[in-house]
Amino acid sequence: MKHFFLLLIAVGFIGCAEQTNELYPIDASTIETHLAELSSDKYQGRMPCTFGEELTVPYLIKDLQRLGLEGIQTRDYVQDVPLLTIDGQMSDHMYFSFADASMTLDKGKDFVIHTQRKAKELNLNDSELVFCGYGIVDERLGWNDYAGMDMKGKTAVVLVNDPGYGGDDPEYFRGDIMTYYGRWTYKYEEADRQGADGLLLIHETSSAGYPWFVVQSSWSGPQQGLAGIDRTADCGIKGWIHLDKAREMFENAGLDFTEEIKKARKPGFKPVALNGKVNVG
Repeated sequence: MKHFFLLLIAVGFIGCAEQTNELYPIDASTIETHLAELSSDKYQGRMPCTFGEELTVPYLIKDLQRLGLEGIQTRDYVQDVPLLTIDGQMSDHMYFSFADASMTLDKGKDFVIHTQRKAKELNLNDSELVFCGYGIVDERLGWNDYAGMDMKGKTAVVLVNDPGYGGDDPEYFRGDIMTYYGRWTYKYEEADRQGADGLLLIHETSSAGYPWFVVQSSWSGPQQGLAGIDRTADCGIKGWIHLDKAREMFENAGLDFTEEIKKARKPGFKPVALNGKVNVG
């Protein structure tokens, strides 16, 4: 995968209000107006270092001025932020192999992957598949979905959302209210801490809160993040697999997908080796 550094002028919102005779209303209609404007096609998604950003920054600065806010030091509302843009080619296929079966997944239709590392090429070569429940570790809760499993040389397969989602107890992981543990960002971070080779999130529309096409569109094309962060120990490859392929994966591993989810929702869950391997690059 090819990578390069970019320098972004980002909007800063630090400041203090000045005395003004004109009150600027901040209510539902004001917010709706800004959302309608900034989400319009005119701004092309507002991605940094694009024409959409060139339109967005002046728009925000103008409104900060209307609010009577001062700029950051002498930079007049903007601050330099170094970014790393990762623009690579996703493999056309992902391959799963089991004792008595094999699977070939198609890019976009069945899986979407990317990396947060700065590297020319990354692969998963015969990486062992391990079902790690919801991918949550919290000592205070006595919860560890990676308990007893050395993830080196392995790829974690995890569920999106929390164990409380869809349950009867609103206090159990806050019920249907997604906690930070339920977000893909946390799943990524925990898999990094566990030293896994890769992470595959199982997509399910109601649990994720959005359909598969959102995954397809969100992770296609260049991805950006802060530069200067050492990610050499992070998972090389992260991404999503379609629910249908996840079910097929568990079936080929000789496991009942529904029953494994039920087990993952309970305290004391232990990671389950899927007796299979993944290859992708």
